[in-house]
Amino acid sequence: MWYWRAAERVLYIRFSFMGLATSFREEMNIKVLTGYGITLIVASWLRGTSGMKVAVLVSLCVIMLAFELMNSAVERICNFISPEPDANIKKIKDIASAAVFLPGVLFTAFWLWWMCSSVSL
Repeated sequence: MWYWRAAERVLYIRFSFMGLATSFREEMNIKVLTGYGITLIVASWLRGTSGMKVAVLVSLCVIMLAFELMNSAVERICNFISPEPDANIKKIKDIASAAVFLPGVLFTAFWLWWMCSSVSL
């Protein structure tokens, strides 16, 4: 019956939670970025930033963490394929790292702009 299959598919979400748990247990950058994001979001909230601005900061933080999760996955795949140093693998890892860097810069820039200016959105 179709509804049993749908219920089984919903149960597959446990794999996502297992991936999150593994990344928080084994990846230092996830812990660092999570702490960084929580610190800036709490600082914004304590300063009295509007709920909409905090929601945007939370969204940017989640995007930054999602990119870090993908970067960690790419690095693990690269390490599995070629455990020894390789110039092409280094380029792949650098590009994946840049993908994390850009949302991090955007998150920090928005936070600084909203905290240091009187511009209201």
